[in-house]
Amino acid sequence: MIPFLLVLGLVLASGRRMISGAKNAAFYARGRNQEDVPDYILRWIRNLHRLESPAWYFQFGSVFCFLAAFALQEYDYLEAGGIALLGAMSASSFASPFYQGFINNSVGRPFVDPGENPKSEFVFGPISFWWPRPWKGWVRVLASPCGLIGIIVTLRLLF
Repeated sequence: MIPFLLVLGLVLASGRRMISGAKNAAFYARGRNQEDVPDYILRWIRNLHRLESPAWYFQFGSVFCFLAAFALQEYDYLEAGGIALLGAMSASSFASPFYQGFINNSVGRPFVDPGENPKSEFVFGPISFWWPRPWKGWVRVLASPCGLIGIIVTLRLLF
């Protein structure tokens, strides 16, 4: 199982890098004559979530795989999965207010926006839908220290 998780983690990390290239393509293509831009890049320009959502899944999926592979050296499958999930989700939570804050400022909103969109778009390939999210505004800020605590707990369980 450990070799499988390591290979999967590396594949997901490579996929994350490819998505980063696609995001750069969307950024650079915005300034071009749209008639000359391939349709698949225009879809990314129209809805960057088509790239950003899968980027999150690939990035933290790879973190999960690497942590699970490491944890499997001392823990059973269920425990290792729980530790890996705690670590991956905590890392995301720790960064969350900064991730969203930069986006908020870019559209003229406050860094911590109490009026932030209460929904998040799930996108993966042709599947796309909006779902209510519990973390927004100051909840993100409060969740960040919880993420740091989760990272510390994860590392303590692993070492």
